Amino acid sequence: MAVFNNGDIESSDNGVGGILGGTIKNTCNVTITNCQNFGDISGNNKVGGISGALTGGTADASNKNHGKITAVGTDFGDIIGSTK
Repeated sequence: MAVFNNGDIESSDNGVGGILGGTIKNTCNVTITNCQNFGDISGNNKVGGISGALTGGTADASNKNHGKITAVGTDFGDIIGSTK
């Protein structure tokens, strides 16, 4: 199943993503595949085009980000903001 986000997301919080805000370590095991973000994503820390934080799962190479990522902190990325 493909999941798409077309809207901009803006937050002053941590864990901000175009598809998923984040996961909590050792509480869930998600696999993110075939997702695309087209919106601009901004947040404080742990900001990503697909997921802000992914500590309990994986994201494969089929995920794509087309939007701009803006973070105040140091943990941000095109697909995943943080894995720690």
